[in-house]
Amino acid sequence: MFRTLTTLLLAFALAHTATAADFTPSAPPGPYRVGLHVRQQYDRARVYQHPRNPVTAQATSGDRSRPLQTLIWYPAIGTGGALTYRDYVTTVATEEEFSRMPDQVRRATDALVETRPAEVQRDLASPVRALRDAPSARVNSPS
Repeated sequence: MFRTLTTLLLAFALAHTATAADFTPSAPPGPYRVGLHVRQQYDRARVYQHPRNPVTAQATSGDRSRPLQTLIWYPAIGTGGALTYRDYVTTVATEEEFSRMPDQVRRATDALVETRPAEVQRDLASPVRALRDAPSARVNSPS
């Protein structure tokens, strides 16, 4: 699963690079900012790791439940940490291992993108409209 998501994210980055120079959003921003919250939780109904490591035969320690990292997008008010495309790519490093330290996440992300062309590197630093953990906006739902 990690490899599949990694491949998809890198394919997105490469596809984005091909069109980034000519890309202009066709619609103006809406009335709300976009917030992004990364939620990490476990599906305790499913066992994700074997009781023993298949390579070393050592007993697996820690939680064996299936990790679920969910990216939650929502209408937000205009405060919160500004995001870049690279911020999205960093979520790959914590998809299955929630306990990684920030330095480990940075190194894992660097390893994913270091062999990519300079255009991809540049695009990853581009800002996006979403804000990390911004307060949610009160939205009136249609009746």
